[in-house]
Amino acid sequence: MNKKICCKIGLALGIALIIAGIVFLFLSGSHIGANGIGLSRANTNIKFGADFYTTSAEYTGLAANAIVDLYAIVKAAIGIFFIFAGGTDCAVWLLLMGGKDTAEEIPQELQAEVKTEEPVDVPPANEG
Repeated sequence: MNKKICCKIGLALGIALIIAGIVFLFLSGSHIGANGIGLSRANTNIKFGADFYTTSAEYTGLAANAIVDLYAIVKAAIGIFFIFAGGTDCAVWLLLMGGKDTAEEIPQELQAEVKTEEPVDVPPANEG
């Protein structure tokens, strides 16, 4: 496959990753549960007649709220990762698109400088 076509496909993939990352990062409440209701925080101020049921309901609500918070953190982390991966992908493909393929594309002045270089003798290090 041609290098330019591969670079354009890679660049398009990077842009798609950046867009997906922005969508993950900025859409809030996009999850819909099995019953069609989105994420919501649980009430932790429930009072029953017995202390055991009150405590159980409060801790269950706290655990549910922690899961909702964890979902929000993971969603943001996935968005940031996609944006970073897409930006890195775009940078790599842009560097590859701008690179020189053959010696004919290098200016003649630079080719002459490269050809006239002589090897440099390096003296051995003193072992002391």
